[in-house]
Amino acid sequence: MHRHLSFNLATGFLSSQRAFTLCKHIRKTILTVKVIRKGSIFERISEYDSCRFLGLPVTTCCTTTHSLSDHSKETDSKKANGQSSSSTQKVPIRRGEELELRIQGLVSGGDGISRIGRYVVMIPHAVPGQLVKVVIGRVRSSYANAKVIQVVEQSPYETEPVCEHFGQFGCGGCKFQHISYNKQLEEKYQQVLRHYEGLFTRSNYIVENVMKPIVGSPVIFGYRNKMEFTFSNRRWIPGDHLGESKRISSAVVEENLRNEVSFKTNEEDFVLGLKPAGHFDKVLPIEYCHIQETVANEILNWVQKRTSEMHTTAYDVYSHQGFLRNLVIRTARNERNELEVMVNFVTSFGEDSSLLRPLALELGKQFSSIRSIVQNFTTSKGGASKGEEEQVLFGCNYIQHYVLGRTLRFTANCFFQTNPLQTEKLYQIVREAANLKVEDVVLDLFCGIGSIGLCLASDCKYVYGIDVVEEAIQMAKLNAKINGVRNAEFILANLEKSSLQDPEIQRLFHRNGILPPNVVIVDPPRGGLHSTLIKWLRWMKPSRIVYVSCNPATQVRDLESLCLMQRYRLVSIQPVDMFPHTPHIECIAILERI
Repeated sequence: MHRHLSFNLATGFLSSQRAFTLCKHIRKTILTVKVIRKGSIFERISEYDSCRFLGLPVTTCCTTTHSLSDHSKETDSKKANGQSSSSTQKVPIRRGEELELRIQGLVSGGDGISRIGRYVVMIPHAVPGQLVKVVIGRVRSSYANAKVIQVVEQSPYETEPVCEHFGQFGCGGCKFQHISYNKQLEEKYQQVLRHYEGLFTRSNYIVENVMKPIVGSPVIFGYRNKMEFTFSNRRWIPGDHLGESKRISSAVVEENLRNEVSFKTNEEDFVLGLKPAGHFDKVLPIEYCHIQETVANEILNWVQKRTSEMHTTAYDVYSHQGFLRNLVIRTARNERNELEVMVNFVTSFGEDSSLLRPLALELGKQFSSIRSIVQNFTTSKGGASKGEEEQVLFGCNYIQHYVLGRTLRFTANCFFQTNPLQTEKLYQIVREAANLKVEDVVLDLFCGIGSIGLCLASDCKYVYGIDVVEEAIQMAKLNAKINGVRNAEFILANLEKSSLQDPEIQRLFHRNGILPPNVVIVDPPRGGLHSTLIKWLRWMKPSRIVYVSCNPATQVRDLESLCLMQRYRLVSIQPVDMFPHTPHIECIAILERI
């Protein structure tokens, strides 16, 4: 049948083009219901908005299921009223209503949570134990959002934030500075437990035998070794700090700027800082960030002052014009415990590139700890800090960090754990979890610069590291050479496809008398493991899998898939707090083949 034939009323047949479109909509409908029912990464978005976000049909949303998978349960069947089990519960509140609520805990996104019966209310910037007066915002079938208008009763877990930028109108990076660190650890432990309680119940695991105590960070300020700041010509001015007339005039000016064809720079609004939560187009100027190194704050202020004096432009997110885009500051400690700093300017392509070299030379002389200053060029219209091209402006293109007896070198676009002191604890836990013997062969998936694999190489016969990022694999090979590790090999392959089944990679696992890998380490991105990779792992049947993840939600999903048909059992879950004052938590899970 011809591709563009129309629908034939006589025969009832569709053209291939229209049939394809119909099938696509059917697939989208199925996916929509699946996303809402599982309450996955869109748990903070309403059913309607999550469909709009995905570009899916709105009318197919299932409104009977709670979006908060961490804290909500299915609505009980109302047989007495003759209602089916799929009926929605009655919403006990309405928009604009004022209530007094007790904060019972924290959700995974960092908001406080309270319940009215089974109904969930989420309150930002609240502390567990507080009694607060709130005004209800948006209301959904299973949860509502609210805003604190008065703290009626203080919480014993409250503490004074150290950062002037913390709070509702701050940068939004730290969400827990007003909560004592011990309480932060307790809440993070409970969040992990809530993610895993379904798996524990279905598999008859005893929580005390599987869940280990959370490992706290030795330092809670100045711990972060990487911060990314944004250049902008749109300074963030919180609305509550302005009069009504000024807010209106500011909105009018912004709308005019959006509609202008030509690009104009307001030098008074040239700013370097962080984007507040919910404001992709505004930047809050930052003078001191308490979670990064002191020298990084000094560099930040120096760059802010000097770049504002330069005759150049900051990138505008609406016109997509302007030169300076991001400033990324990274720190590391070498084997002599000396501080090494990398400064990465992310810019657009343009004639202003020549202005940065003299600035970089001056910056390098000003701070003796700076080892590398690079410039990454990008054409992306988003906020990506990874460029298509890179040039060295000062020193070299890398810095080095020393961990567990290994010197790890990495460049501007390579991933490395952001809490170096806690990283050593994390890798030590992974080493103990792997429980390696001299005859074991390790497969390190998502190996990055080879950090975990190289730290394990002395405990086993051989290590294979695999990653999709070519630059990371090159650095991993170099790191093996720097550390004199000869029993490790690093391979470039796409772990989201079936490349692990390629004959070339399979031959690597059988050459020189080396057995196939029997211990697997995985440290994937927040999205977790691809279904193809999970099937491949189940087919390969390693004796032990150590799963490192910064997202317990996707981790437990993948572990359930690996444990299908009773092929593996869950040995333990070890939470590790790598990110004090933020909602994120790292987890190490151990699976053993039955």
